[in-house]
Amino acid sequence: MSVIRFEDEYEANQGRTIRMKTKDIAKNYRIEQESFEDFLQKTPEIKKEYGMMGAISIEDNMVDSVVAQFKQKEIEKRQNQRKKELAIAQETEDRDKKSEKIKQIIVTTGDLHQAYDIIGPVYFQVSNKGLFSSALDKLTKKYAAEIDAMKESGTMSQARADWSFLYGEWSVGQNQFESAFYIATQELKKRAALVGGDAIIGMRQDIDLDSNGFSFFYLQMYGTAVKIKEKQE
Repeated sequence: MSVIRFEDEYEANQGRTIRMKTKDIAKNYRIEQESFEDFLQKTPEIKKEYGMMGAISIEDNMVDSVVAQFKQKEIEKRQNQRKKELAIAQETEDRDKKSEKIKQIIVTTGDLHQAYDIIGPVYFQVSNKGLFSSALDKLTKKYAAEIDAMKESGTMSQARADWSFLYGEWSVGQNQFESAFYIATQELKKRAALVGGDAIIGMRQDIDLDSNGFSFFYLQMYGTAVKIKEKQE
């Protein structure tokens, strides 16, 4: 294998020093020049020099050792990247399983026909006023895709409506309340899942409307988390 080298000027008190530029090292050792130069810059213990045009060079007798270090770092980098990819894949799989489990949780205002063990109460509250409004905004963004799908299917209002069906007065909050109701239900199911439940019975909601035009609301939702018993053969 032919190796391209160039000679540097005599250095004070060191005699003649032969160096190789990174572009020649990359060509001779079949490595990626940009990655190699990045490795050199991030490894201060390796002696290197910078030329007039920014070219990096290292001493000829160090090339084999430095390239070996670089290749080892590249192997470790790929291994770490693979570990990250596997971790992300596992996290996605776990999240999907959790999401599917939450979807399967039954929420009812009444009771269940199946036998079950009571775990305990679960509770969630949300509002579109004051400090609670920022939390509602974040949750609305989180559930945006699901809410949009419900609007498309007609199970949730497309446009803002009013509270006239309750109070006979104009308001601007119904569409937002519908989203909040859906969000509260999903968050309640999450809380049931956290305590090991697979159903919520006796679900109740309390709605408080701001008397100033009924544009603000406070929604509280609660129920009892239960664990359905497996059928005995």
